[in-house]
This record gives sequence, C-alpha cells and structure tokens, in this order.
Amino acid sequence: MWKGSLVSFTSAELERIRAFAREHSDRILDILVYGSTVRGRRAPGDLDVLVVLRDVTSQEYVDIPYRLRKVLEKERGEGQLDVKGVKTEEFLDPNYLARTRVLIEAYSLL
Repeated sequence: MWKGSLVSFTSAELERIRAFAREHSDRILDILVYGSTVRGRRAPGDLDVLVVLRDVTSQEYVDIPYRLRKVLEKERGEGQLDVKGVKTEEFLDPNYLARTRVLIEAYSLL
C-alpha cells in the first residue's frame, strides 16, 4: 500500500492507474495526487487527482480525466474524487493558479 500523509492506495488501485496511464501513454505525462489529503487534513472531503496531458484534442482533454475518475470510482465510490486534467503548457504557465501548490505538495502516482 502506498501512503502519502493520510492518502493511501492499494497496490491494485495503483496498478489500475498505471495501466490506464499506459493505455494513454501518448497523451498522459503524469498523474498526480495533491490537496488536503496530501497535506494531512483529518477529514478531507475528496481526493484531488490531476492528470497532466500532452498533445490532446478538446475532447480528450475532457474524456481522459473522466475515464480515470470512472476507473477510480470502482473502488472508492462516487463523490470522493476530484479528477482534473491540465495541458502541459497550461501547467507550465506561471499564471496557472494551482501550479505552485501542486509542484510543492503533489505525489506522482506513476
């Protein structure tokens, strides 16, 4: 089991995440967990996951994070996940508001 603060993933969950990333390896640069659970909040409302995407169409920008959410919901249930996508160029833009926080606290799941 992987643990970062209060966040834990079973080895089966990590394998599903990694398999999903391999299926979309031409589009996914990384999958990160960040937010209140990583910071150690005792009762976080959800688990924040960021999918860093490269060379995606507008449809893939929406579909890939949605499909990853569905993979994770199989074990964690609905309503406990906040899965977002960000294009590499957006993530590297200093004006991207979440950039600094994600860079400081995020853990890669890959």
